[in-house]
Amino acid sequence: MSDEYTDPSANTAQFKAFVSRPDEPVVAKRTPTGLIVGIAALALVVVAVVAYLALS
Repeated sequence: MSDEYTDPSANTAQFKAFVSRPDEPVVAKRTPTGLIVGIAALALVVVAVVAYLALS
C-alpha cells in the first residue's frame, strides 16, 4: 500500500502562502472622532451643571 498523505509543509509555495497570510483579518483604521466628540460633549454638560449649581 502506498502512502497517499502529502505534507503541505513539504511544498515551498504552500508553506510560503501559509506563513505570509495574516493571523487576523485586516480592519481599516478609524480615527476616534466619535469618542473625542462624545468626551467633549460630556465635559460641556459637566461644566454647565457645575456652573448652574454654583450660580443658584
